[in-house]
Amino acid sequence: MIKKPTDQKQKTDQEEKKDKIHVQVDVPMPLEPSSSDTKPTQTALIAAVGTILVAIITYILSPLVVTSPHQLPSSSTSTVLVSTGTVPKQQIPPYQLPTDQPSPALEQLAKSLIRQYYSDINSKNYEKAYNLWRDYPSKPSIAEFAKGYTLTQQVTATCGNATILEDGTIKVLVQVEALEEIASSTKPRMYSGYYVIGTQNGELKIFFGKLEANP
Repeated sequence: MIKKPTDQKQKTDQEEKKDKIHVQVDVPMPLEPSSSDTKPTQTALIAAVGTILVAIITYILSPLVVTSPHQLPSSSTSTVLVSTGTVPKQQIPPYQLPTDQPSPALEQLAKSLIRQYYSDINSKNYEKAYNLWRDYPSKPSIAEFAKGYTLTQQVTATCGNATILEDGTIKVLVQVEALEEIASSTKPRMYSGYYVIGTQNGELKIFFGKLEANP
């Protein structure tokens, strides 16, 4: 009666031992990487680091591109010839003055043209005065132009304010005092009006003039 429990206990111990062995066998042990397995990983890491270093060195040594503050934008219509240092001559519209000069200079040029015009009239140089007017289809001949000053003995012109118009021309106010032969006598006569000055073929010209006799 006493031996039976002992045998049962031994059997139970053997079964537990067997179960433990079975558990230990079923659990896989981690494998240690061999030295040959680490070589590809190290090689790839070295290659990646080398690529990054080459990229950094190339970026540092590459020339910096600096845009000059005086560089023209690509959308500019002007063309600069760097090889010869020249700029193509721009075509100025027939009713427009060059705008690369300050306004006071343009005004003085316009007033000087008017003074030159009346100086030529006083000198009886009608052809020169005639050529200061712009060319247009209905322009009178030199003979017809000179005939309009047949009775004029002397002319003095005083230029007033000058205004740059929207089309680029300049309107100059003038006061003109003329000595004219009227009924076999010479009498002074005053005129007020203006002249419009522009450019034609690159030259300053009188485009339009309007004078009215003062009452």
